[in-house]
Amino acid sequence: MTSWAQQHAATIDFSSKTEPANLTYDPVKKIYTVTGWNAVATGKPAVKVDLLAFYAGIIRTSAATSTPSPALSKATGALAGALARFISISATTGHLEVSADYALLKDFVRTGLTGVAGAGMAYLHMIEEGYTWFAHYEDCVPPRKEKRPDFVFSKPSLAGKAAEYVLVETKGTQDVTQVAIDRAQAAFLKQVVPRSDRQLLGMYSPTHGYGMATAFNSPKPSTGVASEVDFAVAGQAFPAPAATTPVVAPPPAGTQGPSVQLANYQALYRAIGLPFGQLPVGLRDVVSGNLGEIDTPLGLFDLRLVIPRAVATQLASGRLPEPERMERPDLEWRDNDTKLDVRFPDLSVVRMTRKGNGTPRQTDPGRRVYRSRPD
Repeated sequence: MTSWAQQHAATIDFSSKTEPANLTYDPVKKIYTVTGWNAVATGKPAVKVDLLAFYAGIIRTSAATSTPSPALSKATGALAGALARFISISATTGHLEVSADYALLKDFVRTGLTGVAGAGMAYLHMIEEGYTWFAHYEDCVPPRKEKRPDFVFSKPSLAGKAAEYVLVETKGTQDVTQVAIDRAQAAFLKQVVPRSDRQLLGMYSPTHGYGMATAFNSPKPSTGVASEVDFAVAGQAFPAPAATTPVVAPPPAGTQGPSVQLANYQALYRAIGLPFGQLPVGLRDVVSGNLGEIDTPLGLFDLRLVIPRAVATQLASGRLPEPERMERPDLEWRDNDTKLDVRFPDLSVVRMTRKGNGTPRQTDPGRRVYRSRPD
């Protein structure tokens, strides 16, 4: 019997991963150029996606604000809800696909939603690659008017490997896969590489940089046929910094200092609309207000962003939580199967609360937690 988790998981073709050949800087035009792009074997023909985790990833990545703002968080819920109207899993191929009706939206609406999808997709991909924390790039560098990447991802040193700090610029296109490949490469050249020599939080040197793009492959309402979603990555590891610029490891769990870890949680509190380190009331989680609703194959759900009580308590006491290693976000049913928690490696949660009556899980009734762990 197909499990509930399998019914709600999809694949996205990993159409391309490339790295630049002969990357050089043109001091006259002040741009980076390449002579070509080399294909990189990914070992993964497809990216695995849990559909509900995809929507949750959109909520986690869409709000960048320097002050607490519940209004912006509600906007991220609305974006996820709008995109859910057009995204589904193919019953024949198991691929993530976009309804042909998507093309009926005004072009500026499509542009926004494809960008939102690109950021959510990139987040899930970086989790699959083992990265545990992410921060908005603007939270990691002093203010400056310049082209810049969207995010900084990091993971601690493991098994003798040094800690990594990755600059990521995300794109989305309603066009075909080749356009996504071109945009991923352009994003790397124009927004990632130029920032590779800037230290993060005054002490960390970026170790890698990537442009990532998601393609909706031109859905056409005249055919009524949905189009499959593809994914492309372009970038490379950066040269090691000079000996005078030491690579600094992130602070261990139990301490707080300037780090991507800390920026991760500060942004999370702002998205909820609370000052950083807000203590939970009583024995409760720290929970945002209602971020809106999302219509899924399981029915209608309200959305909330959650910092679990144990995590909030640690942060309030000046300690950083130990992250979880996972290849995809965990899905866990709670409260008699009326709530579904999508939990990320940093232990943050997007909580989906069922509206109205109905049976949340159609099969696999004995299992309430779906986890994915690296081998």
